[in-house]
Amino acid sequence: MPKSIGVVFASIETNVQDILAFLTTYQNTLQGTFEFRLLSCPDEDDFVDLLSRPEPPTHAQAAAEMPGFVSRIKAAQVAEASDYGLSNESIDKVVVLTGIRFSDNYYYVGNPKWAIIALGGWHRDFSPPSIVEYYLSILVTSALDALGANIDRHYNTVAASSTSMRRCQTSDFQCFRAISARNAPPGSRHIRARTLLLTL
Repeated sequence: MPKSIGVVFASIETNVQDILAFLTTYQNTLQGTFEFRLLSCPDEDDFVDLLSRPEPPTHAQAAAEMPGFVSRIKAAQVAEASDYGLSNESIDKVVVLTGIRFSDNYYYVGNPKWAIIALGGWHRDFSPPSIVEYYLSILVTSALDALGANIDRHYNTVAASSTSMRRCQTSDFQCFRAISARNAPPGSRHIRARTLLLTL
């Protein structure tokens, strides 16, 4: 039985959302390990409000609110299925795709049950390739995390790149951060996430 990955768009450009909606669900025709489902985002929700503020939150602030948001999203799915007389299909993981940039420059935070991919400012730190390719690559990584495996990641390295990635692991979630090369800790590599290679 495939793992169900619920995808929620929040504070993201409409044209990017439209392209991602098609390409995300198209993944279901290419493989059977995961079923990507688009979930409605409530118009009024504390978590959505947090992402919409003029001063963006830190990744830790967003992570603290995410379990409650996941519970509300799942409850809304149950209610919607009931309204139409349908049986509810469980969601194994909820992934939020957002166009904001966390104030502490992390672009991914998550665990096997939920994740937030925040790629605000991608054109300055990551392009090329396109933002759509980045969202999809990280979404697939997040889906693999739902399997509960300890997944190692490798990013192609480019010595001249101006961006470094920092990975941190806590007992509750993983997160990745883009940091300027001039602010990079000693010994860190300058890398560009052009190609994401995944190994189980």
